[in-house]
Amino acid sequence: MESTVERRSLNFSSKLHREIFALVALTVFLPIILLSAVIFYISAAVNNSGGLAQNVFNGNAPIVMMSLVAAVPLLAIGMLLLCFLLTKQIVGPLERITREIDECARGTRGGPIKLRRSDRFQPLVDAINALLAAYDKARGA
Repeated sequence: MESTVERRSLNFSSKLHREIFALVALTVFLPIILLSAVIFYISAAVNNSGGLAQNVFNGNAPIVMMSLVAAVPLLAIGMLLLCFLLTKQIVGPLERITREIDECARGTRGGPIKLRRSDRFQPLVDAINALLAAYDKARGA
């Protein structure tokens, strides 16, 4: 019996995925927020006119600072997407492995667990397959 492979989608597939995403996003966004604050206060010191925010609203900001103001949100959106895709690559195979182990435990599935070529958990799956084979052999199946 072969298990069906689900298509990838852009949503959080589990609580584990949300938690890992939050951790990765925090580690990525903390430096971005700090960098934005540093740029803001450096511009305030250089311009002596109330900082970057006031210059932007008054239309007096240099083109470089305007570019930075536009780049930070774009960078943030790009980082969110990258974090999501990276965490999906970690959580997806783990969820498939867990689902297949559950099916084996219920007796609705037999045979070795298989992964996609792009999954990086082959050593774990090999160990689980060896354990399942030893269990089947000891059980006399």
